[in-house]
Amino acid sequence: MSYPIMINIGNINNNPDPTTGLGKVSYKYNISKYHITILEYTNFLNAVAKTDLHSLYIEPMTTSLLIAGILREGETGNYVYSVIDNDGYSGNRPITYVAWFEAARYCNWLSNGQPIGEQNEKTTENGAYNLINNEGSKVKKNIINPNTGMPPLYYIPTENEWYKAAYYDKSLNNNKGGYYLYATKSNELPGNNIKDNDNNSCNYITPNGKYGVTQDYILDTSVNYLSDVGAYHNTKSYYGMFDGNGLVWVPTDAPDDSFNMSSLHGGAWTAVKGYLGSNFKLNMYIYTRNSNGGFRVCKIHTKTPKLSIELLKVGNINNIPDPLTGYGKVDYKYKIGKYIITIAQYTQFLNNVAFEDKYNLYDEQMATDLAIAGIDRNGINGRYKYSVINNMGDSSNRPILYISILNAMRFVNWLSNGQPCGKQTKYTTENGAYDLKIQNIKIPRNKINPNTKKPPLYFIPTENEWYKAAYYDPTLNNNMGGYYLYASNSNTLPNNYIDGDTKNSANSVYNTNYCISQKPINTYYKNNLTDVGTFTNTICYYGTYDNGGDSYEITTNYSNNFMCVARGGFWASADLPLRSTTSQSNTNDYRDNNLGFRISSL
Repeated sequence: MSYPIMINIGNINNNPDPTTGLGKVSYKYNISKYHITILEYTNFLNAVAKTDLHSLYIEPMTTSLLIAGILREGETGNYVYSVIDNDGYSGNRPITYVAWFEAARYCNWLSNGQPIGEQNEKTTENGAYNLINNEGSKVKKNIINPNTGMPPLYYIPTENEWYKAAYYDKSLNNNKGGYYLYATKSNELPGNNIKDNDNNSCNYITPNGKYGVTQDYILDTSVNYLSDVGAYHNTKSYYGMFDGNGLVWVPTDAPDDSFNMSSLHGGAWTAVKGYLGSNFKLNMYIYTRNSNGGFRVCKIHTKTPKLSIELLKVGNINNIPDPLTGYGKVDYKYKIGKYIITIAQYTQFLNNVAFEDKYNLYDEQMATDLAIAGIDRNGINGRYKYSVINNMGDSSNRPILYISILNAMRFVNWLSNGQPCGKQTKYTTENGAYDLKIQNIKIPRNKINPNTKKPPLYFIPTENEWYKAAYYDPTLNNNMGGYYLYASNSNTLPNNYIDGDTKNSANSVYNTNYCISQKPINTYYKNNLTDVGTFTNTICYYGTYDNGGDSYEITTNYSNNFMCVARGGFWASADLPLRSTTSQSNTNDYRDNNLGFRISSL
C-alpha cells in the first residue's frame, strides 16, 4: 500500500483572510503535499475498477495527449490499467478528468484501507461519503465510517482547509499571521518557467501568453502540458504544499455552496493571471470533468506513532570467519535490521530533534539531488519541519542517503533514548549508545546508556555483524558453514530486474544498465532508488534484504584506521563493490548519495 504524502497544518484558530473571509480553521489537519498523481490513481483503478461500474476511468485519460497518462486494456471484468509514456514518464503528473465524485470515491477507498474488489459499499461507495444510489448531488462527509467504526481518515478538503494550506503564513504581520495573494508565499505574480528554478513560479499561462511546459504561445494538442507534481521545487506554500497555483484545479467542499456545486481555487495549466489570486473563486458542477481538473485529499490529524523497526535474530555463534577476508566471525547472538533505514523513518527522526539542526542531521542534497532525493525542509532555523517528497513516486520506503556515521550514531542514540522530542542534547542525540562528546576518530559503544542506566538498545552494526548477516550461511559446506561472494545467497553476480522472480537481484548496474531506467545512461536528474524489500525473492540467510545494491551501508570497525567502513555497493555499482571482498573506508563526516545504514541490537 502507498498513501498520499501528507503535510501538517497547525496554527489553529487563525484569523480568516479579511479580503475573502476564508481560511480560518479551528483544528489541526493534514493535506496532501501534492495533487493526487496518475500513478496513485492507476493503483486505485487496478484495485477497484476491473469492472468500472462508476466510470472512474474515461477515455481522455488515454487519448487526450494534452494530459494523457493511463492506458486501459482488457475487457470489462478484467480491465488492467497502466501508466503510459506521454512526452516522458506520466506517473508523477497529476491525474485529470476527475470531478468531485471521483475524488470522493478515492477518499472512501483510502479510508477503507485500500481494499481490492468491485466498487461497492466496502470499497468506494461508502466510507468517508455515502455514495450509494447517489449520483446527482454532493453528500456530507460521514461522521463515522461504517466500515471501520471510526471517523473516516481521508476526505475532500473544505474550502477553508485548502485556502489556509495555500495562502496562510503564520509568520506574517509580526507573527500574528496573514495571507498572501498567491499560493507561492508571494504577493507578486508568479513566473512559469520550470528552468528558472526560482521560489515564485507555477504551471499557468503568463500575461504574455506563454504556456508553462512548452514556453510557447500556441496550444499544440499533440503535446503534454502537465508538469510533474512538485516540479517547481523551490516554490511552495508556508506549510510546504506544492502547486497550490497552476497545474490543475481541485474540488473543495464549500459549506455555502448549492447542493451540486464545488468551489475551486488556484488555477490550472490553462489559467491566466486573474485566476491565480486568492480573491478568485470558480464554482463548478460536481460531476464536471475537464483536462485541467484534478484533486487533493485531506486527512484527520493523528499523532505519529513511535518508529517500530523490524530486527532479525542472527545466531550460529562462534562461526568461522570468511577465509577470503577474515571477516564475519561473531561469538554472540545479536539482531540486525531487516531493511535499511528509510526516508520516512529518518524524516520522523528529523521532526523530533532537528527543528534547529545544530549537528547537521539534514543535508540539502536530500532534497536537491534528484537521483536519491526524498526529504524536503521547510521553515526557518528553530522552526524547521521536514516532509517526504515525491520523486518519481512516493519516496517514503526508499533508503535514506547522504548519511555520515555521526548522523547514524545520533539516530541510534535517539532510538535508545526512547525517541524523545527536543533539541539535540545528551538526552536526545548526543549520548545513549555512543557518547558524541568524544572527539576521537573512533567512538566506542557505551556499555551503559547514561540516560536510562541500562545497556543501550540499538547500535550501528560492526563490520563483522553486518558481514555475517549479509554473506554467511551455516548450511554451506555440509552444515559446517560458509560465505557467499554476494549478499544474495549466491556466488553469481546479481541481475537488476525488478519485475522478475529471481532469487538473485539487486539495485545495481547489470550488463551496463542501471536498475530503474534499464538503460546504460545514468539519469542523475531522476530517482534511482528502489523501495527497501523490492526484490522480494532475494533474501540473505538470516532474512535481511538489500544488503547488496541500493545503498552502501555504514558499519563500525575499531581495528581500522577509519571507524566507518561501508559495504554492499549501491545503485550505481557494478560487480566489484557488491562483493564481500570489497569495502570502503570513510571519514566520520563523509556523506554522499550512495551511503545509508541499518541498525543492530544485542
